Amino acid sequence: MSASYPVLVEVLTESLGVDADLVDPEATFEDLDLDSLSLLELVLILEERTGQRPESLSASSTLAEAAAVIDQLNASQDAGEPVPTTAGTTA
Repeated sequence: MSASYPVLVEVLTESLGVDADLVDPEATFEDLDLDSLSLLELVLILEERTGQRPESLSASSTLAEAAAVIDQLNASQDAGEPVPTTAGTTA
């Protein structure tokens, strides 16, 4: 599993109040009933906790995909590569 997955789960359950029983790597943010505002809040909290802003997340992203995006951003930063950015978070 991704190194960022536990951080993602912690943010979802502790900061956003998602029921831990619903959290699964294949669950989408939509499955967890996160609206666009909640998804933006998630992105901001993740940026605070990980130093990475995973702006490419959408309501249809799975938790595993989201964690992989954070891991990729971390790897790019560690390698000194420019971190890819997008226009914003979509839901």
